[in-house]
Amino acid sequence: MFDDIDALRDVPVGAEVTTSGIELSSALRSAFPRGLSIGRVVTVSDPSGAVIKSAEVKPILELDSARTLLVILNYGGGLQLPSAAP
Repeated sequence: MFDDIDALRDVPVGAEVTTSGIELSSALRSAFPRGLSIGRVVTVSDPSGAVIKSAEVKPILELDSARTLLVILNYGGGLQLPSAAP
């Protein structure tokens, strides 16, 4: 379930949901690269007059039945580990 979606944003049922790959700085990037498929929107809760809505997403992969996974090596994103010095 994705919550706190801006009510003005169009979120159609059936839309693909992917990773954003946000990069705020060279040291602060998303843990995952842009464009990895997560799933598809199956329902949207859009209460009348609300400023936010929610969407239920069906995962693209059922982990219980997965036989093969793609492993990404050498991706330079993610958060840096905190330094040992204060």
